[in-house]
Amino acid sequence: MADFFDKVIEWAVSAGGAVKEAGAAVADKGGQVVENTRLRIERVKLETNRKEELFALGESFYGMFTSGLLDVSDLKARCERVRGLDRQIEALGEKPEGAEEGGAGEKDQNEGKEP
Repeated sequence: MADFFDKVIEWAVSAGGAVKEAGAAVADKGGQVVENTRLRIERVKLETNRKEELFALGESFYGMFTSGLLDVSDLKARCERVRGLDRQIEALGEKPEGAEEGGAGEKDQNEGKEP
């Protein structure tokens, strides 16, 4: 009878170790998901800021062009802001696993338009 109890205790100890290992694996995977999500959010924010800066750059250039007063220093400053955003996006590294190119459901803004 003592053999039976020893085997039950041995089985419970080994099962507990397996459960502990599985729990650690789940926690590690959860941490990866959280980090990937944080990186995606940061990338989307930077890409949105970049698009806004490029739009403002185009608006500024066009306004200066139509008024005949091109201010190259203002355009250079705007270009530097875009370059800074590009560097921040690049510093994030590759897109996280499962990240779609161009964003979810986002269409190419030039699609179907003539140059």
